[in-house]
Amino acid sequence: MLWKITIKGSTIKLMVSEDENDSMNFLGITFVYWVVILVHINSYCIVRSFIVFLAFLFFISCTSDIPDENLFVEAAGNGATANEGFVRCGKYVQGWLNLADPVSGLVPQNIKNLYWNAKDAAADNYPFMVLTASMTDRPMFDGIMLDMLNTEIRLTSRLGRLPDTYDFIKQDFLDSLFDINRIIFGSSEYVKDGLLPITEWLGPSPWSERMMGILDDMWKYAPVDTPYGKIVSENVEVNGEMLQTLTL
Repeated sequence: MLWKITIKGSTIKLMVSEDENDSMNFLGITFVYWVVILVHINSYCIVRSFIVFLAFLFFISCTSDIPDENLFVEAAGNGATANEGFVRCGKYVQGWLNLADPVSGLVPQNIKNLYWNAKDAAADNYPFMVLTASMTDRPMFDGIMLDMLNTEIRLTSRLGRLPDTYDFIKQDFLDSLFDINRIIFGSSEYVKDGLLPITEWLGPSPWSERMMGILDDMWKYAPVDTPYGKIVSENVEVNGEMLQTLTL
């Protein structure tokens, strides 16, 4: 509720702006009315100022802008839930870092398959470790997570900047035979499921640069001829992922 009192000469103006959620009791309204009358007929400036000051204090005491205690209870509950979520996310990241290859530092596809691959480890796990660290552990984000990206680029890029599966036992590519379709599929998954969510959250970053590099080389080495030019795949999933990522 907004109260504005203007005193100019012997003229008193009282303007009241009410919001429907605010209220003033009947006693308060009556008091305001008589204060304005008394101030208007009194010629002494000091007395008028004092009465207006008292009226202002009464206005404040009559308002009902008292916070709802239930909101604080709800906020406290939400804070506890959010805290639990952050703690669990941190444990998720640390759990996978405990399984990382001691030589390369990359995380495996799962706890049994000791290799890094684009369509699983790179697409569905590592990016969300990055996102978690960006929100909960900036030293880890700027350190281990970025180091892992640089290692992944250095070790797994097989066709230009397109990644292939890297075996921790061999410390080399898992498959000795080059398969363009496997590489295109893994690259597409890494871009759409992993690097795109990071970019949507962080904006320009080393991860967005990695994403654009993979996309550029997917079309540079696109293997499928069509009457309208080359495309990256005949796989409908890959083409659907291209429709999503190339709209950036």
